[in-house]
Amino acid sequence: MIPYTAGPVVTAIGLAGLLYSEWVGSYLGVWIFKPLASAGFLLTASPALAPSKPHTPSPSPDPSSKPDSFSAPPPSPRSVFNRSIFGSLIFCALGDVLLIPSRHSELFFQAGLFAFLLGHIGFGASFIQRDLSPKATLLSGAAQTIFASIVWRWLSPALPTADRIPVALYTVVLASMGALAIGGAGGWGKSNGNKRWIQIAGAVLFELSDLCVARQQFVAQSFGNPAIGLPLYYLSTTLLATLVWPYKATSHTKAIS
Repeated sequence: MIPYTAGPVVTAIGLAGLLYSEWVGSYLGVWIFKPLASAGFLLTASPALAPSKPHTPSPSPDPSSKPDSFSAPPPSPRSVFNRSIFGSLIFCALGDVLLIPSRHSELFFQAGLFAFLLGHIGFGASFIQRDLSPKATLLSGAAQTIFASIVWRWLSPALPTADRIPVALYTVVLASMGALAIGGAGGWGKSNGNKRWIQIAGAVLFELSDLCVARQQFVAQSFGNPAIGLPLYYLSTTLLATLVWPYKATSHTKAIS
């Protein structure tokens, strides 16, 4: 069985082949290497599929109450977070495949856009579970609103009529995901190493990679768009996938479940 730590290597190999295929214009190569690169970040996030540790609720203050021996204990908050991240990455991988034929079909582009939309909703729902900081969320929300406004002003003149509403909705959801990633980063605590910064970096890099996709699709097609956007995208998804990795606490720290 391939270890999950090999996931980033699989993604790197797939990305190298994908960039070469884009450079030489090999449509077959894109079909081979893009799913491989995306399978890599799913492998990276595969610890999320491990059996969840049950969450033990605090004892009931009522001594007459008896636990239900037939009901399974709820999963831990960490297990719910991990599986939310994995589910979001599945939508991203689906979007990757749907976008391959999008250069020949508007329908596939919109289907891929919808898959990524669901992925970002899932990421946002995951980040909410990390104990949002009201101040950080409001500040990042204001910054993301400015970012989304600038992007829309740049992109909207080039959008076909059929794409205006889907792209506008996607932009709002993408910016909201970024704000929640920053607002919920503090919920990791010091005992989880650098995961707060990994969460922020993964979300921001995802946003930047989407700018390259938008430029390639609507503004100006060139190899520079995938040459910049694809490494940003696969770095972002790999970073987000590592959020589900178990953290090994040292003698001076205590892992947060």
